[in-house]
Amino acid sequence: MAGQPDFLTVAQVASLLKLSQPDTWKLVGQLGFPLPVRDEEGHDRWSQRAVEQWAGRRGHLMANPYKLKDLRPPPTPRPYLGLRIIEDYAVLSWDTEYGEICLVYPAHPSFYHKSSKILRLLSHAFSILLVGPDWGFTGKTLQEFSPADPEYSNLPSWAELKRALGYPAPFWPTALQDHDLMMRWVPGSPTIMGRAQNSLDEKLLLRLANAYQEDDPVSVTLRHFVSRIRYQAMKSAEWELSHWEKYEDFKDVTFPVKPIPEPEPSPVPSLEIRRQAWAKIGARTDELAAQCIDETKGWIDKKILSFSSVTQLIPGNSTIVDNWLESLCETPWCAEFVWLGASSDDILLRDPLTNLPAYRANDGRYFAAVPQKLPSTSPLQSIVLDKDVWICTYDGRTYLAPGGSDGITATWGYSGTGPSYLASLFNCLLDDIASSTFFIDSQRRQIPNGLLALAMEKHPDGTIFSRQDLVKIKQQYIE
Repeated sequence: MAGQPDFLTVAQVASLLKLSQPDTWKLVGQLGFPLPVRDEEGHDRWSQRAVEQWAGRRGHLMANPYKLKDLRPPPTPRPYLGLRIIEDYAVLSWDTEYGEICLVYPAHPSFYHKSSKILRLLSHAFSILLVGPDWGFTGKTLQEFSPADPEYSNLPSWAELKRALGYPAPFWPTALQDHDLMMRWVPGSPTIMGRAQNSLDEKLLLRLANAYQEDDPVSVTLRHFVSRIRYQAMKSAEWELSHWEKYEDFKDVTFPVKPIPEPEPSPVPSLEIRRQAWAKIGARTDELAAQCIDETKGWIDKKILSFSSVTQLIPGNSTIVDNWLESLCETPWCAEFVWLGASSDDILLRDPLTNLPAYRANDGRYFAAVPQKLPSTSPLQSIVLDKDVWICTYDGRTYLAPGGSDGITATWGYSGTGPSYLASLFNCLLDDIASSTFFIDSQRRQIPNGLLALAMEKHPDGTIFSRQDLVKIKQQYIE
């Protein structure tokens, strides 16, 4: 085989492609390059015909330029090849004598960093230009990759892209990357109007809103929610377009679409109305309600919920935890459990004192909603630090300590937000056991120094502070 002229050594492959041997070794290991065969002496050899066919499919031999800046300005504008949707990317392509220039818009900012995936999907391209989520010195960031050199990465300007294409490239604001609109664009197209997009399933929420009278809290809350998200998406697109005017490359970009104006939302419904709405939705047992909660989890203000956050509890390590877990009651499923992330396989539970949800997962762990206030009139007896913070009252009842309205949880042993919240909790519950999380939050700037120092100290799990302990520490500071 070694004597056959159509099977090449690495040195011969390098000569054919006009590359150095180190670069050739990198190349032959790439996905898509012809596989070698072994000669009689065990050396790798490559079919010359297969290598030439591979180079032809790539649109150029490797000795040709592979960077956008290496391209000379074309005598006539580069032919536009259209838009393709390839997995998570919208890819606009132009033809060159060396292969395609691909301008790539990721479906989500998280896909921006997956360069190996892009190189695999667009291995035929000459230059891949990924539109990033950030702004650089000349406009929205472009990152260039080259299948001819997987190690290569550069940040070209939009002016360089214009020079390579022969005319300005299109910029699509994040909220206006509607694939149907992008598919219709061709160079020279007039600017059109498009509705700003968001990731919310509006139809889902409006279906549930339509199930109620127009003035019902559920209808009022959901319709306002959809209206606000639409308006924010429109304003986001407007901001991206106007922000371009601050950059020198503004003149080197074309803007195919502008957002259709959205009416400004009506005033936000009161906190009480929104709480009523989500309480009613959470109490429903149908799939539509569950889907609506799942859809809006990352959007809504935690203040409207009946709880502050969700905590994980492990049985078997703490008496106070085990006793509290034994007090929970099994309960039927309702949509409220979606907030906690419970599945149909979990054992659904409820705290009989606060009526808040909890569940036991298959692996034995428990997850429980942390209250925003305690439904008690009995004074504080003690506070127990045992992984979580526990409140014991004189009537013999035990509660998870209220959490912060913005998801803060009471913690201890360092200087930070959690201990300052715990110190405020110490202070407020001494005066009023039913203090709401909003009031506790508001008092964090007025904490007695002794209580703050106590919360910042390291305490072992199982530490108990009686009411008398806390009063003494607080009184010492006042005196």
